[in-house]
Amino acid sequence: MPPPNALAQMVATAVPLNKLLGFEAIEAGAGKAAIRVGAPPLHLNHVGTMHAGILFSVAEAASGVALLSSILEHVSKTYPVVQGARIDYAAAAKGPITAHAEIEPKRLAEIQRAVAAGENTDAQVVVSLKDESGREVSRCTFDWAIRAKRR
Repeated sequence: MPPPNALAQMVATAVPLNKLLGFEAIEAGAGKAAIRVGAPPLHLNHVGTMHAGILFSVAEAASGVALLSSILEHVSKTYPVVQGARIDYAAAAKGPITAHAEIEPKRLAEIQRAVAAGENTDAQVVVSLKDESGREVSRCTFDWAIRAKRR
């Protein structure tokens, strides 16, 4: 198994859009992940702050890395997909942003048990998006469906 940062980068850039947007994986493992996105002019909106679509995309990628790194040994037997999402904006996002994703530890253990048993399950991943000063600019929740592949 690759080291956590290598795993995070591999998962973060597996989706072509994530690679195009320049996502940089910072960490991954045990229901947690962090992915950073820079703030080039192309990522900015009409008022000079980070575009909402970029914020949502980096949050979704971090949620996926947190989930997939938690079930890695069984991921070939599953297909996880986002069922729903919510994003709340707290402040204007200026400069590079890091998305910190986490699955609640007790629920993580339940998810891992279900996936290992070949059962369908669901996961909720909360993502906090922070600027370089550590200020939270947005918070997202992603609801994932994890389905067992049928033979």
